[in-house]
Amino acid sequence: MMRPDVSIIIPNFNCLDFLPACFLCIQKQSIDNYEVIVVDDGSSDGSLKYLREQLSSWPQLRLLQQDRCGPGAARNLAAQSAQAPLLAFLDADDWWHDDKLARQIAFHQKNRQVVLSFTDYQHIDEATGNAVIRCFDYWHEFNQYLRSTPKQSDVFECLPDAQAMLLAENVVGTSSVVVSKTAFMAVQGFDTSLPSASDWDLWLKISKIGVVGFSRACDMFYLQRAGSVSSNYAKRFNAVDTILQRYQQDVEAQWPQKVRTAKAARAIARHEMFQGQKQHVNAMLSSMLALWLRPSKKLLKTALKDVVAATIR
Repeated sequence: MMRPDVSIIIPNFNCLDFLPACFLCIQKQSIDNYEVIVVDDGSSDGSLKYLREQLSSWPQLRLLQQDRCGPGAARNLAAQSAQAPLLAFLDADDWWHDDKLARQIAFHQKNRQVVLSFTDYQHIDEATGNAVIRCFDYWHEFNQYLRSTPKQSDVFECLPDAQAMLLAENVVGTSSVVVSKTAFMAVQGFDTSLPSASDWDLWLKISKIGVVGFSRACDMFYLQRAGSVSSNYAKRFNAVDTILQRYQQDVEAQWPQKVRTAKAARAIARHEMFQGQKQHVNAMLSSMLALWLRPSKKLLKTALKDVVAATIR
């Protein structure tokens, strides 16, 4: 068989209900020179039976297994056996636009110095199926950068000061990423010792050794599911603190405001957690810290509301 242009890597844990749609979005891609590596992470919902059935009719599909080690370890395992020079990550409950891979692979093949690329993506509410928000619209500084540098939405471009930009705001959705296998292996892949945010850590590691590209096109759809790793606040904050310590020194000397923005994002996340827990004083302290780190009218309004909420209770 011809060497594939890209290895599509899918970790699966009890995603039987989502796998058919995931596979369909791959089969609808406007390229066919790919391999698909699914790593089942100890599923108990019948996923393995379904995946084994697909092997006989889909020659590009390969199946690996591990015993509940997590998605980062699953992606690392798949990357080790990947035959293509490029790796594309896709979670089993996400899906792509039909032309996503073709444009992204062409960008990498034309620009060999690019080690990682990503696209905008749409959050989808699991309960309703409704669109929530596009990723790039959510992040204030990145959105300002896009507005100041208008380009065609479906054209890939290089991201200046990538490590600083990605430390300030994690705008990268894992299922939107294509990465050089050489770069991935050079930084030893996902850090499985992190309890959360190992994807953010990987983008920062890779952005240190090469050029990062992105597209403004909304080419990926991310399903927001209850109980996901990203919704576990305790794990998330511990991981974020570790990652900030790792990369703050790389960025702070030249881009100190990017570090302040990253710390403000952490404070905002803590504000949201405390607000949900009805801890109004802690929510107020967190929003005031965010306002000090990254002054804005929006954060000022949030902090004032928190002061009122903490005062009347």
